[in-house]
Amino acid sequence: MKRKIALQVIQLALLKLPILLRHKRLQKDYKNISFLPLSPIPLIGNIPQFDKQHHVFFQLLCRLAKQSQDEGKGLFCIWLGITPRIFLCSGQGLESFINNSKQLVKSFHYTFLEPWLQTGLLTSNNDKWRSRRRLITPSFHDTELLHNFMSIFNEQACILVRRFDEYSKQENKTHDLYPYISACTLDIIAEAAMGTNPNAQLNNNNNNEFVEATTGITSIVATRARCPWLWPTCIFDRLPIGKKQKRLLEVLHGFSRKVIKERLVTWNSDDDDDVANKNGEKKQRRRLVFLDSLISQMHHEQLSFNDIQEEVDTFMFEGHDTTATAINYCCYLVGCHQDVQEKIHAEIDTIFGGSYLYQVYF
Repeated sequence: MKRKIALQVIQLALLKLPILLRHKRLQKDYKNISFLPLSPIPLIGNIPQFDKQHHVFFQLLCRLAKQSQDEGKGLFCIWLGITPRIFLCSGQGLESFINNSKQLVKSFHYTFLEPWLQTGLLTSNNDKWRSRRRLITPSFHDTELLHNFMSIFNEQACILVRRFDEYSKQENKTHDLYPYISACTLDIIAEAAMGTNPNAQLNNNNNNEFVEATTGITSIVATRARCPWLWPTCIFDRLPIGKKQKRLLEVLHGFSRKVIKERLVTWNSDDDDDVANKNGEKKQRRRLVFLDSLISQMHHEQLSFNDIQEEVDTFMFEGHDTTATAINYCCYLVGCHQDVQEKIHAEIDTIFGGSYLYQVYF
């Protein structure tokens, strides 16, 4: 019995040895840094100092960034377990990093997106990233596509403004703008990228499996990124949060596959051309979307079905959550600066007059 216990202890020690050696090496590499605003605990890091709620964790990062800027450092470091995370918070530092065309390998945390996005433009590295970017970039210089997007922007923006107008009439009540903005950007990117509208705004984000799955998966990825005990896939997949992710991915991947297959069926049909109907009138041509651009690459044997799904899923994520977050933060800043808000309001009135339903053209 004692021998068995001794063997188990030795096995455990051998398993932990690579982790301890890596931690020791990182400590040596980072021993001279002067931008540690929080004192890390060996092997645990700063995790005990983090709150479980996303917004509280974000507020902590904001305070650390301000502290770093006030001290003239422009960056700071926190430890997630034995992994150091460096945050840049100066324009000069960010410019140098972003303009570096050689550093194309993504952070380890991007792997948490791969079950959803696979290795699309956001998560791929080096040669695949260069190849995929070269194929996709022309889509954003397609004048017809850009014109089509404007009508989508107009339609969904008008719905969003009407929703804002409705809730603004409720006196003495505050509203979190993010769910409304997020529903708007989701409808926009779904229609612009895939040619289908989940109607997240009109359904008020309720009773829509795709909308709920998109919201749920982004929350899971954010939670996993800041919880090192969820990083090992063998552990994560066996926990309730991992099983929930699997269910949500079935919904998301099933939805994107269905849309791509339907688009492929009709892509070369008569619906793509102006054909005469029984009354001799011209049939309106179907509006081109980002997915059509990808399918054209498939017909030239440059992209496979799975490649297309990777990019559709990627742009659904990139064009939805990040855009909603940026718009939401912009609204917050405008609300904080009344003088700027008044100037923006005056400029909008000058251009659009009294109607908030004015159509914008490209």
